[in-house]
Amino acid sequence: MGDEGQISVHCRFYRDQQHLIVLEGRIKAELPLTCQRCLNAVLTALDTEFSLWLLRDEEAADRLPDDADFLVQDEEGRIALSDALEDELMLALPLVPMHDDCDALPLAQVESESEAVQAPKRENPFQVLAGFKVEPKSDD
Repeated sequence: MGDEGQISVHCRFYRDQQHLIVLEGRIKAELPLTCQRCLNAVLTALDTEFSLWLLRDEEAADRLPDDADFLVQDEEGRIALSDALEDELMLALPLVPMHDDCDALPLAQVESESEAVQAPKRENPFQVLAGFKVEPKSDD
């Protein structure tokens, strides 16, 4: 398996009922990621849809639903489409990529085995200072 994946992007622009520009699209991708169990490459399939409103300024966002995503255009009315698509792709990535049938040790088993092997007891570097401690005299 190579280091390259495949990405397919379909986009369309339209105006909504408020005459705001909307970028709507779908990204399909197969990306080689690192399995977080065995640390080998795992081919991960992604399929995500998105809708982004393209606004002239952030004040226009008040007219959008609370859960709407938007991009603010630059002074000339442009956006960085590749940056927007990259952000959507990053949001679609799995939190922990791994093989479906990975035979590496499960995390719980690794933790229990690491508890069985205990680290050697470390010497307290401040133990020498304990001899200098002066006990307060009590007034009986």
